[in-house]
Amino acid sequence: MARSRFAVLALCGFVSLLAACSSGPNQDDIRAAYIKQIDQAKANAEKMAGAGAATGLFGDQFAQARSLADSIKLIGCKSDGDHAYACDIEIQGNGRAIRMAKGDDGWVMILDGK
Repeated sequence: MARSRFAVLALCGFVSLLAACSSGPNQDDIRAAYIKQIDQAKANAEKMAGAGAATGLFGDQFAQARSLADSIKLIGCKSDGDHAYACDIEIQGNGRAIRMAKGDDGWVMILDGK
């Protein structure tokens, strides 16, 4: 009897772990992926044009874009393939569809291009 209780508890724990691993991104994950994307775009611009030239070309657009992270609100996500989610977000009151993918370095935001 004790063995069967232990087996049931172990199975419940295993199922709980699987559920936690397969959950979609939360609002903080989306904000972090957004900031990572802006920072990468800035780094790429600086590599191509040089730090001074990139600042001259883009001014403080990267800083302005980065500041929008605090206004991101997650509306909802649904599974969209293996380790990927289709998410609806709001940035400063404007709706946006994005796709989030889970990689080795965490969540990555993939814009839909619309």
